[in-house]
Order: sequence, then structure tokens, then C-alpha cells
Amino acid sequence: FASTVSFMSPKACKYIRNVFPVLPHLSTLRKWHAEIDVKPGICQAALEILTEKHVQANKTGKKLLCSMMVDDIAIRKHVRWNGKQYTGFVTYNKSNIKNVKMLIDKNLSCQQYQYGLHAGTKIRKRRINFQTEKMRVRLATQLLSCSVSNALYFLRTTVKLPEFVDFFGTEKFCIMLNNIFDLLNSRQKNVKNPSKSPINRSNITEIRSKVMEYENYITSLQCNRKSILTTKRKLGFFGLIISMRSCIAIFDNYASTDESPLQYILTYKL
Repeated sequence: FASTVSFMSPKACKYIRNVFPVLPHLSTLRKWHAEIDVKPGICQAALEILTEKHVQANKTGKKLLCSMMVDDIAIRKHVRWNGKQYTGFVTYNKSNIKNVKMLIDKNLSCQQYQYGLHAGTKIRKRRINFQTEKMRVRLATQLLSCSVSNALYFLRTTVKLPEFVDFFGTEKFCIMLNNIFDLLNSRQKNVKNPSKSPINRSNITEIRSKVMEYENYITSLQCNRKSILTTKRKLGFFGLIISMRSCIAIFDNYASTDESPLQYILTYKL
């Protein structure tokens, strides 16, 4: 229980421990977790836990469905002694964001700080000085959002600032990426915003159409008169296309009929 609460929210774990001083300290939890082998590769402990859950599900007549996720991490150039051996030898660095210029951030953020008016976005100086937080995905998703697109549209059409005259393409890029993120991040069955709905039988036709629209848009993007999918920046865009197609395929296999084990797909869990 303590490990689960700590994983979901360290602040909640700290609060519960202050109210009910029966949970182990976070340092104790770290010592417990240090016993788990988390070397590069597939975690054997995780496979053993999944195997155990699979056996338990079979005993109760249930079908256990699992998804395996592969993700990259920022590797720090650091060598440490863990009590048994030296670890952390790194011969390469995956950082390729050092020279990225956040044009949206700098223009929009400068306007906000210059006039003291906030455009209703989550753009802050933190998103400009992102060098120490390269792996925080939410900083990028908050940048490529509907609110940023609306702010750019307002500054271009209503305020008519010259700095935003040519930002129509950027507005569309933000709104398209926002919709793709919503599709790949559905968390609840019942939501107010239809774009954040889980994939189910009632909206699968519309979602298929949307996925096709998003794919066509991504393939139409160009960088220096070359398709974005043929440049060095192609990885993330291929990832979006593959993720959307995978969600549709998972729905077809596990939630498309009345006999399917699932009624809908929460893409956040994939």
C-alpha cells in the first residue's frame, strides 16, 4: 500500500504519514525499491508479477490483458558506487534539444510579461528555460495546446500584432497536436469534452476518420521543403502515427464486439 501511494503521489504519501504515522518513511521505501533489479533491459521482477497475476486471473475465470510500453529516458553522465560495483558508465548522450528554439514560447511569453496580461495559457518562463527539464513531457503538451492556439489566433486577428501575422500554420499545428494528445490520453469513461472520450463502439467511426485526418496532416508537414518524416525530426511524428494506429488495432482486437473482453479503451493506460 505504501509503495502504491508513494508511486501515485509522494505528497499524498507524506500527508497520510503525517496524519497516520504508520506508513514507512520515503527513505525506507527507497531502500525497498533499491533491492529491485532495474538494469537496462526487460525487468524480470515485473514479468514475475505479471505471471503471478495471470495465474490468479485464470483461477477466477478472468482474462488478464497487459500492455508493454517502451520508452527512452535522459541518461546522466555519472558514475556511482552502489556498494557492490560501479554503475552508470555512459558513452553517449541522448540529448538533442539543446539548440531548439521555442518560437511560440518566446513571442507569446514576451507579450505576456511585457504588457502584464496573461493570455489564458500555461506558457511561463519555465517553458523557455527548459534545459534542466528536457524529459518533462507535460511542458511540451502544454505548449502545443488549444489555449495556445486560441491565444495566437487572438493576437493575430484581434490585436493584429505584426509578430504574429504569419502564425496561422502554427495555430493549426498546436490545435492538431492538442487533439492527438487528447486521443492518446483518455483517462475516464464519462467526460465533457468529446475529444477526450475513450475509444468505444459509439465513436469508433468518428475516431477512425479523425486518425486519418491527423495522419494526413502529419505527412503533409515539411521542414526545409522536405517531408518531416524524412528529416532528423521524424521520430516523434512517426511515434504519433504508430500510437494512433496501435490504439485502433487494440480496440479492434479487444473491444469491437459484444463478446470482446473490454467495452472501451482508455488510451492513457497504453
